[in-house]
Amino acid sequence: MSTNIQTGEIFNELQQQADQGDSRACARIGHIFAAGDENLGIPKNRDRAVQYYEKGAAAGDLPCKYGLAAVFMPDQPDKAIELLEDCAAQKYIWSLATLGDLYLRGRHVPQDTQKACQYLKEYTELCRPESIGAPTFRVRWDLVLYPICLLLGVGCEKDEKKALQILSELATLGNLGAADILHTGKLNDWMAAKRFNFDTKTHGPVTLFNPETHQLPMPTDTFAGRPQIHKPQYEVIHKEHMSRFLQRTLIPDEPILMRGVFPRIYTVDSYLWLFFFLLLGRWTEHWMALNGDTLYATLPYQVYSFLYHYPQFPVLVLGIVGLYVFLKRMIKKWTTEIVLTDKRFVYKHGLFSIEMVQMNFWQIEHSDVTQSMLGSFLDYGNVHIQSWALQRGEDAASQRGHLILPAIRHPYLFSRLIEDNRQLPYKNAKGGGTPVPMWGGVRH
Repeated sequence: MSTNIQTGEIFNELQQQADQGDSRACARIGHIFAAGDENLGIPKNRDRAVQYYEKGAAAGDLPCKYGLAAVFMPDQPDKAIELLEDCAAQKYIWSLATLGDLYLRGRHVPQDTQKACQYLKEYTELCRPESIGAPTFRVRWDLVLYPICLLLGVGCEKDEKKALQILSELATLGNLGAADILHTGKLNDWMAAKRFNFDTKTHGPVTLFNPETHQLPMPTDTFAGRPQIHKPQYEVIHKEHMSRFLQRTLIPDEPILMRGVFPRIYTVDSYLWLFFFLLLGRWTEHWMALNGDTLYATLPYQVYSFLYHYPQFPVLVLGIVGLYVFLKRMIKKWTTEIVLTDKRFVYKHGLFSIEMVQMNFWQIEHSDVTQSMLGSFLDYGNVHIQSWALQRGEDAASQRGHLILPAIRHPYLFSRLIEDNRQLPYKNAKGGGTPVPMWGGVRH
C-alpha cells in the first residue's frame, strides 16, 4: 500500500513538472497515458498522451517526438515515419534503430535494405555504454544487426573482416549478443535471426562464419562469450499451467515472458545438507561406540546411561536438524514466485507471512547480475534490481531501493528482458518504461 501511495505521489509530481513545461516529464507522463498503468489506476488515454508528447515535441524534445511517432504509427504511419526521420536526422539513436528495423523488414514502409543498413550502421556507431548505460548496452540484441548485414551482404557489400572488427569492439565493450556470435560463429538470437528470415526456433542457430579460421581478439570482459544467454527462449505460459497465486494476481490476457526458476543445484544442495546431517549423526553414533570409556569418564552418569540405552539419539537429533534445513530451503523454493509479464515484474515469497513486490518496468532504474564461479559454469545467479519504488521497509537494502533476487536459472536472460522492457512503452499497447517504443518487435 505504501508503495502505491509513493508511486502515486511521484506521478502527481511528474504531472506537475510536465504541466510547467518540463519536456522530460512530458515524455514520461505521455508514455503512462499512452500505455496505461494498472498499478496507478490510469487507463490508456491516447488524447492525453498526444497532448503531453506534442507539448514536449514543440520544445524540440526528441523522446517526445519519438513517443508521438509511436502513437501515430498504427493509424498514421506516414506521419510517424516523418517524426522518426526528423529524430534520426538529429542522431537520436532509438529512431535510427527503429527505422533500420522497419526498412529491413518492410513494416509500415517499403522494404529498403540499403536504407536499413545505413540507419543500423549509424545506430551501431552511436550506441555505447556511456550513452545508454552499461546494463542496457550489455543486453542490446539489435546492435548485431549491422554486423550481420555485413556478414550476409544485406543492403551493402559483404565484408566479413569489417563485421568481425565491429563485433569484437561491441563484445569488448560488454555486449552479450556480439560476444555470443564471436564465440560460436553462429546466430542464436531468434529476434535478430527473424530480421533476416531465419527461423532459429525450428531449424536451430544460423552459421555465420567459422571462428576457427579467424584469429579473433576475444573480449576479456567477464560477461562475454555466453551462448546460453539466448536460451531458453521465453514463451507465453498458459493460465492452466500457472500457480494459484499467479492466477489470482495476474490480470486477464497478461502473458508471462519468463519465470525465475531456482537452479537444480539448489535442490541438490538441499538434499546434500540433509544427507550431511544424517551421516554426521551416524558418524557420531559410531564414534560414541568406539569411545565409550572416554565418554563414561567425562559425562554425567545419567547422560551416559541415556546415550548407552539409546545410541540412535544423535542420529535422530542431527536428522531432525538436517530435515529442518532441508524443509526450510525447499519451502523457500516452493513458495517463491519470480515472474516477468509483458507489463511488470512480480516477486512473492513467504509461507505464512507473505511479501509481494510488483513494479511496472518504468519504475525499474536498472538491473544487474552476480554469479559465483560455479554459477557461471551452470548458468545461474542473482539478479539485482534497483528501483525507487523499493525504498521502503526497515532493512538497509530496501531503504536504498535495492532488491536481490534468489539465485535463478538464466539470470542474464532475465536481466535482459527487464532492460529490454523497462524502456519499452508499447508492446501491443501494454506495459513498459521510459519513452522508447517498439514497433514490429523492436525492443528499445
